[in-house]
Amino acid sequence: MDDYAKYEAESEVVRASNKKLLNAFAKSLKASNLKESTIKSHVESVDFYINEFLLYSDVIPAKDGVHDMNEFLTGLLKRPCGQAQHTSKAAQLV
Repeated sequence: MDDYAKYEAESEVVRASNKKLLNAFAKSLKASNLKESTIKSHVESVDFYINEFLLYSDVIPAKDGVHDMNEFLTGLLKRPCGQAQHTSKAAQLV
């Protein structure tokens, strides 16, 4: 089995486990009486993190992914924060 086939096989095992985690997470949110749109948003965000970000270049199970959260959030927030700072500086010049 080549490296890519091994990566794909391991990823499928992790995705199956992640599906169970996402279902439990959604059930927990529903029990909190949140709006369906809020639940959908949170589940989609977690789904992206555990099934896309953590599996992008290596197979990282969700339980081990907490260590990569900073990198994920930094990349996610970098652009909007940079724009906000730029706008703030521009407003100060006026």
